[in-house]
Amino acid sequence: MDNFDVLVLTIGDTDHMGDENINESVLAYKIVLFSSPAVKEVHIVLGGYDDDEREIWEIPVAKTYERRWAHFAGIHTYQQAVAGHLHKWSIGLLAKCGALDDVDPGIVVRGPLSEL
Repeated sequence: MDNFDVLVLTIGDTDHMGDENINESVLAYKIVLFSSPAVKEVHIVLGGYDDDEREIWEIPVAKTYERRWAHFAGIHTYQQAVAGHLHKWSIGLLAKCGALDDVDPGIVVRGPLSEL
């Protein structure tokens, strides 16, 4: 895995959104952070919603799952998300879901969160 600088991590999907799935995906995320220093960007993905016209943050169960994932991953602030190598689109998604304590979800427009 050391040859890759970008990781796309599926943190769950419509059929796999329980505590066990959060634990497994958080563990995978942390293993990558600590064992693969070449990884500079992590894109988090929640699968199974491609046919839903709503944004992830507009789907209550998905929004809650994103928030819980961030909590268990230890990502509570914008700076923690940046330090965790999350891609700006993933940071924007977590912010829009209300997972970042220091970002008002209402100020986040659709797209990447680059700076506050």
